[in-house]
Amino acid sequence: MIDLRSLLPVFVTVMSMAIVGYLLLIYPVYGRGEQLRQSAVQLRHEIKALQTRITALQTDEATVEFPKKLLWIAPSEADAEISFQDTIVRLAESLRLSLSSFGPQKPFERTTHKTISSDLEGNGNLQDFYAFLASVEKLSPRVTIATMRVRPNPGPDSSAENVEVYFQISLWAFWEELS
Repeated sequence: MIDLRSLLPVFVTVMSMAIVGYLLLIYPVYGRGEQLRQSAVQLRHEIKALQTRITALQTDEATVEFPKKLLWIAPSEADAEISFQDTIVRLAESLRLSLSSFGPQKPFERTTHKTISSDLEGNGNLQDFYAFLASVEKLSPRVTIATMRVRPNPGPDSSAENVEVYFQISLWAFWEELS
């Protein structure tokens, strides 16, 4: 027959290890499963709300028309570019800027809508160049500056009040074919 008293230390050791194991391994994560389940349920609701929002936005996108006041409308891209360049060149010349070159540039590619683009290079008085930039911002249809470089261009008429500058500027706009 087995002496139960001899098994008592083994039983106490096993029970102690079980209690320590429970306290170290199971107790810290107890309830964590419920927290994870609640987080998963909340995430499912958020995903469903986002999917609903995406569907609504895609539906809106299909029905919303591109704002006409942003578009240069012309029978062809070439006509749009000519109209665009003519407007920009006339504006620069009306503000006494001297253009050394201008011409079309490759279309602006960071948009899904069709664009036209033009580069201008020239010189003039800094105040006149500021007036040109302000006028470009007010143009309708809208015109956007893609890149711009300006540097001093000292000349015989340069002074502290009359600063001459050399500039290179790339402008672009949205366009749409006349329908």
